Amino acid sequence: MCGPMVSMALLGLSMFAVFFLSLLATLISHDYPYAGEWFEVKGEPGHPPPPLHEQREGAVAALWSTVAMYAALGVVSGISVCTHRVRGTL
Repeated sequence: MCGPMVSMALLGLSMFAVFFLSLLATLISHDYPYAGEWFEVKGEPGHPPPPLHEQREGAVAALWSTVAMYAALGVVSGISVCTHRVRGTL
């Protein structure tokens, strides 16, 4: 797949991203007062604005999707690190 140092860097990056993004998604979903302040009540002309909880649900769903992608990258990177250790290149 890639070299041993790149595999370790991607593993570290994915672990950090999974931790940080899952923390952010949890804080936004629990309506933490300092996370999710960018949500504004906006609606189309002639229609009522959507509730803020619907906007939060969309953002939290997107964050969890991103966490799943980084977790998959972490699994692939972890397998690559293990492969390099077995080969003796790490």
